Amino acid sequence: MNTTRRSAVHVGIAGVLFGSVAFGCCATASATASARSIQPVVGTSFDRLVRENSGAENLPPGDGDDPIALPAWFRSYLRTQLPGLPTGGRPQYPRGALAVWLWLDGNRSFPADVLSARIDALKAAIPAVVGEHDRRAAYPKEWEVDVPNGTRLAALRQKLDEEFARLPARDLEDRSPLPIWFRVYLRQYGETGATSGSYQYNRNAPRSLQWLLGHPNSDEIPADR
Repeated sequence: MNTTRRSAVHVGIAGVLFGSVAFGCCATASATASARSIQPVVGTSFDRLVRENSGAENLPPGDGDDPIALPAWFRSYLRTQLPGLPTGGRPQYPRGALAVWLWLDGNRSFPADVLSARIDALKAAIPAVVGEHDRRAAYPKEWEVDVPNGTRLAALRQKLDEEFARLPARDLEDRSPLPIWFRVYLRQYGETGATSGSYQYNRNAPRSLQWLLGHPNSDEIPADR
């Protein structure tokens, strides 16, 4: 990667990581920690909900493809309430489900009518979930790349992957073997303005991606704070 292009990549990375990446990662980490520390109080509405939906065996084999930080019993509950959710790939659950889960975890004696209203709001998001799922499925899996967990690059990847909707409808007309998250990065930081056709991405983009993969914890990639 030449010096000018590498600088552009690093400036973009800094903007993302010092902006919303940190919040996104903290929210996910917080939800994950919460999901692992469930201690239902016997007799509460929360306790009953957990007991009634504790069978993780009811989840489809591909459920784990969606990394959203929800415990198995809540995933099982959502599948009984939200018909039509995808059973593999990603996403499978509305992003708003995480907010409902955090609300439940903080309101163990929740009113049933309030939960019902929140679930109804999630039902309205099912078409969007299915639409994104189907669009993602069209991207070849071999374009994905391994990013080491716990690295600065992994934090960037997570945030950008959640912004899949930034990709234009005809993005796939360019068959450059670039993963979804890196395509979002290139568009978000002005590396391409084209929205259709075979040449939407700079031909040096794969080289830029390889540099990042080779330096996932480089000091030039700001730390997640």
